[in-house]
Amino acid sequence: MQDSKPSKLRRELVRPARQLGKFLHRTTSRVYSPYLYDLTQRLKVRVSTGSIGMRDHVAIYVMAPFDGVWPSHLAALEYLENAGASPVVVSNLALSPEERTRISDRASVVIERPNQGYDFGAYREGVLYLGARLEGLSRLSLFNDSVWFPVPAASNWFEAVENEGTEITGAASNFGASRTVPRELVAETWKYGSAGAGFHFPSFALSFSASALRTPAFRRFWSRYPLVNSKELTILRGEIGLSQWALAQGFSASSTYPVVNMDKLLEPLSTPRLREIAENLIVLGNPKFLALKHRTLQEPTNRNTLLALLLAATRCLGVSYAFADFNLAEMKFPFLKKSPVWHQNEASEITMRLLEKHGFSPDTRDEAEFLRRTRLIAT
Repeated sequence: MQDSKPSKLRRELVRPARQLGKFLHRTTSRVYSPYLYDLTQRLKVRVSTGSIGMRDHVAIYVMAPFDGVWPSHLAALEYLENAGASPVVVSNLALSPEERTRISDRASVVIERPNQGYDFGAYREGVLYLGARLEGLSRLSLFNDSVWFPVPAASNWFEAVENEGTEITGAASNFGASRTVPRELVAETWKYGSAGAGFHFPSFALSFSASALRTPAFRRFWSRYPLVNSKELTILRGEIGLSQWALAQGFSASSTYPVVNMDKLLEPLSTPRLREIAENLIVLGNPKFLALKHRTLQEPTNRNTLLALLLAATRCLGVSYAFADFNLAEMKFPFLKKSPVWHQNEASEITMRLLEKHGFSPDTRDEAEFLRRTRLIAT
């Protein structure tokens, strides 16, 4: 049934007002939100001293323990301490006394704050807490609990960061090529780089060298960062904003996952393995690509078609969650995204299989099963 003319007219009349409202929200939040937060919400921040002394490498670890503190949180903190970093934990929720004690035993500092601005708001909290100490650090790393890490048989991420030798280093990168989903899969010449406006390093793992930390621009970015409770704006101003800011500042930047060489990484694999990776592709929020995956794999596929599908997935989806199987097996990638467990049925089933296939601990599988049971909406 078609809409009536009056209802269409009302929508057209309302649309400019909505667009103006979104514009004003984006503009005013950019200008005022950090100052309003500092004047009001920062008064609610609680800081506790932990058991680990402060070192010259600090790792800010952001957690949002909506379902409590899991063994994976404690494992991540233990990993950071063993790597020589001082964990500064920023929780976007208040902790119970028992949770605070468990975290404090594995941290240098525990900061509890209002859940404003998602992970970037919490990163900001940690950076502002460090303040003048930043100039004396050899490295500052940022992590959040959207991923499981460390994972079984993974490479040492901090060693990989040092080997990169860049001023800002991410675990991976996204949107370094066209995100257009192809109608038909054809062989393509792989081209990937940081020139695009949407290119960015995901926020689950970032690291900054001493030379970056000592620039006034670094502290200025964080002090002015706009805290808004919008995932869209957090990605735009946080992940993309920080990455583009760093490139504009002239910082050297790279990721430990060489996405630029994705074609060369896939080429040595056997055709059956390529198909297995394609079957295990995790597709979230992109129904066109999900349809392309299903359509391609319905029939026997040749090697070139599989390579074309996987390169298209790299462009359109990013490697961090889409290539979970390949990341764990071939790349020894130290991180596994949690969100596929509850965002979509197929993605959830693939992730649960991979947790078992790649030898994740019973504690991690229990956490994944809980998240699946309590959050998954049938799709």
